[in-house]
Amino acid sequence: IAGSTVMLIAAEYLSSVHNGRGMILGGITGVPPTKIVIIGAGTVGEYAARTALGLGAEIKVFDQHIYRLQRLKYAVGQHIYTSIIDSAVVKTHDLVMLDEHGKLIDSYFHANCGGQTSEPQDVWNERINYLNTFKDTFCIYTKQATWEKRVSKEEWRDFLVTKYNFPISDSVIAKSMYNFQQTQRLAFYINPIFGIPLRDLREHFNLRSTFFSCYPENEEIVITGRGFGHGVGLCQEGAMKMAKSGFDFQQIAFYYFPGITIEEYSKQQFFKQKQTASNKVD
Repeated sequence: IAGSTVMLIAAEYLSSVHNGRGMILGGITGVPPTKIVIIGAGTVGEYAARTALGLGAEIKVFDQHIYRLQRLKYAVGQHIYTSIIDSAVVKTHDLVMLDEHGKLIDSYFHANCGGQTSEPQDVWNERINYLNTFKDTFCIYTKQATWEKRVSKEEWRDFLVTKYNFPISDSVIAKSMYNFQQTQRLAFYINPIFGIPLRDLREHFNLRSTFFSCYPENEEIVITGRGFGHGVGLCQEGAMKMAKSGFDFQQIAFYYFPGITIEEYSKQQFFKQKQTASNKVD
């Protein structure tokens, strides 16, 4: 209510009746829209933005928290200027990341790696020369660094037995079915000889990541995990922590994508065309 009402009050104070400038918030044909600055991207800011956009105004939103700005952009569903996000876009305009062969890279990213990024081949069965697993300490104390989920023993056992023929008839091996420790990222559950990819467990049980350990508790399996997402490439929460610590965008890019180069796209295209023309002449 406060966010919606404040725009209506602002519109009233802009009118000449209240010694204002005699302006309306919304733009009309031939008249540019009024520019509004909103401080804070919380609930009040969101509804103020919605109302202002509904009236046809042009808005800019400022907030120190990128999560709030991202949420606001998604919630509003329209292009709006947000302080941190848009300024970053301006700074990186026309810049691209290239691999060792001068080709544009696929800039994979995820929410949180849990303290260690993933090997691409463990996720998609494909090696990517500029991406390898490494320890990332920037994200370990952030919002989505850890999580927990509980699954019934019966459901866990049925999945392993039905899909992977887990040898429950072997009493020794059967005891290990519910116990798994992962201090650093692995590709398979318990042991590769069972052929159970952690990515399959993540998909079937809707887990936040493959970086988890588990243990039995009564009739349930307690799954304690780290990170959120596939874990390949740039860790968003880690990158945000680096930015807040004073690292610039190039340092962040080189940290998560070692072996790449950053160049101006227009310059790269110019030299590519020049090379192509030279080859044709030859």
